[in-house]
Amino acid sequence: MERTFQEELKELASTVTTLKAFVEGELHNLHTKSISFETRLDALCVECRSKHLGSNAPSTSTHPTTSGTSNIKVPKPDVYNGVRNATIVDNFLFGLERYFVALGVRDDEARINHAPTFLRDAAQLWWRRKYADQSGNTIHSWEQFKTELRKHFVPHNAEIESRGKLRRLRHTGSILDYVKEFTTLMLEIGDLPEKEALFQFKDGLKDWAKIELDRRNVQTLDDAIAAVETLVDYSAQSKGKKPGPEKHGGKPDKTKNFGRKDGGKVKTFQWKNGKNDGAHRGECSNPPKPCFICKGPHWTRDCPNRKALNALVAKFQEVKQVEDAPGPQIGSMQQIGVMKKETTVEHKGLLYGSIRIEGKEAIAMFDTGVSHNFMDVQEAKRLGLKFKEETGIVKVVNAKEQAIHGVAKGVLVKIGDWQKRLDFSVLPMDDFNIVLGLGFFDKVVTLLDSNKGTLSIIDGLMTTIPIRRGKPVKMLSALQFKRGVTKNQCYVATMKTIEAEEAKPDEPPVPDNIQKVLDEYKDIMPSELPKKLPPRREVDHEIELEPGAKPPAMAPYRMAPLELEELRRQLKELLDVGYIQPSKAPYGAPVLFQKKKDGSLRLCIDYRALNKITIKNRYPIPLIADLFDQLGKA
Repeated sequence: MERTFQEELKELASTVTTLKAFVEGELHNLHTKSISFETRLDALCVECRSKHLGSNAPSTSTHPTTSGTSNIKVPKPDVYNGVRNATIVDNFLFGLERYFVALGVRDDEARINHAPTFLRDAAQLWWRRKYADQSGNTIHSWEQFKTELRKHFVPHNAEIESRGKLRRLRHTGSILDYVKEFTTLMLEIGDLPEKEALFQFKDGLKDWAKIELDRRNVQTLDDAIAAVETLVDYSAQSKGKKPGPEKHGGKPDKTKNFGRKDGGKVKTFQWKNGKNDGAHRGECSNPPKPCFICKGPHWTRDCPNRKALNALVAKFQEVKQVEDAPGPQIGSMQQIGVMKKETTVEHKGLLYGSIRIEGKEAIAMFDTGVSHNFMDVQEAKRLGLKFKEETGIVKVVNAKEQAIHGVAKGVLVKIGDWQKRLDFSVLPMDDFNIVLGLGFFDKVVTLLDSNKGTLSIIDGLMTTIPIRRGKPVKMLSALQFKRGVTKNQCYVATMKTIEAEEAKPDEPPVPDNIQKVLDEYKDIMPSELPKKLPPRREVDHEIELEPGAKPPAMAPYRMAPLELEELRRQLKELLDVGYIQPSKAPYGAPVLFQKKKDGSLRLCIDYRALNKITIKNRYPIPLIADLFDQLGKA
């Protein structure tokens, strides 16, 4: 019975605590709403009072601000969202004070109750927590409200950072931008002495502007700013366009500017329709043609991307000056008007590329001067293609007509990531095994860049493969041949294709015992490698690592896009045939590519990190001379 009474007592205490918390929350909400209502009521009372005084008070009223603003709609100040910036906080407080003065709100309590309505985001959260932590508003004066707001949202090192920026400020762009940045920093500091401010302002200017201020003998910062704003940077204007008539949209411009130096000053005359038009001071309308740099609707001189173009031009001029450095001079004269021949790299030879036909590697020549796609008979047999016998004749320049053996239709051709079925005319070919002509180029959108050595195929997605040049055929002109005959430097050479000799039927047969051994070990050297892993043997060999060694996992090397594409292709090929399998082992070795003589890429795996922690299994190998001695004594 006693235990039941204790449990009920605890349950009752819990219920009382819950009700108490609920009642306190409701009271807090009612208090917040009452404050909001009081604030709105105060604002309405002030507005009504101002209207009443404005309509009844005489002109000699003792409250000129209220009566003067009765018929004027006072704009509300901007809200403050808690940005930690001294300038923004000061501007917000100043706007609030001007707003309260315009409405005639002079009571601190009314200001404090009305000011939080202009707080947002972080600032509003700060006021809510401050109000809840202190169980009500403990701020009783307007100055205390401003102090608390500055204390929380104004960085303590704001003035130090502004002084540092002012000390590092330099005149690198236009004068107006420098003056604007300097005055902004000055307002953030506030208490900088006049002489110190004048020194900082002059110290950041360029030399020519500083000399001009010294010549005018300015003594105050305001005079210095006013004098600097009247200066013109003629060095920037001298880099502009040369004077002269310009064409706009194919028509001559009727407005001309002429300038001449007179007494050290420049006078500008503007002519329009043959008369002096002194009232024409503004800029012309939008350009008739878009900017040639970014194609925007503005003049090229105003293009925001012009800096990047100027940097490229400056870099090109620097390289050109190094290349065209003058040699020995004759007196004070240099060589002028000398044109230097541009060095160009000659690209010769036909264009070849690696492709896959029915999943097998092949080398094809790309030729836009060939009407169809052609393939050699032996190459078609090697690739295992079936072609239908058809009649047809192929005519090659400077060669006899030749009949085709047939046409292989629907052959799957893969170039990079692009693949499609094409038709090939099969015939005996001497120099080329596969030729992709207009039968290929007419079916896809291609971009053949022979200078860069790439072929891009645009068919939904863009695929780019490298192409290489074949060795050009060396030929002699008639004059070179005549010169060689005159100097007795000629000889005659002939070339003949030697066909592989087939096995003769009269060769002796292989003995039975030898054939039995060959059949027993025929799986050791098969004609084609197997597509699966070898069977498990009696002894499983493994790579033994040093005790306690951590598995090496090296980061992959950076690759060019072509190398990355080649890596994906080779990995996919090895996965398809089953030579490699996906693994989640903690071991990892980076790969890199080595270029072969034919231009293809060889995959190389860097196992140096693994070799460092591998236990070396070294076994002595007998000398061949000792083996011969043992064999001779047998």
